[in-house]
Amino acid sequence: VDGLLKLDGVKEIIENEIEHYYQENDAVEEALNLIESRFYKYKDLPRLEQIKKIDAYLFSRGYQFDVTETVIERLDQKDLLKSEHD
Repeated sequence: VDGLLKLDGVKEIIENEIEHYYQENDAVEEALNLIESRFYKYKDLPRLEQIKKIDAYLFSRGYQFDVTETVIERLDQKDLLKSEHD
């Protein structure tokens, strides 16, 4: 019985982590799509200003810090943000 309780606890932890993962990734995709649809507003700004404005916009929409940071990283990977040397 003691082993089953431990397994049930592990199962619950795993299910919670999986749910959190999917909620977070859905939020990232949603936020990324939102920013990409309005990126024209940020494209001519210097890199630091782009990041500040994107962060502020996503925060104002209720997105968590980790989501905004992931969105910034993804935008950078897609070469949408200006380089640091521009």
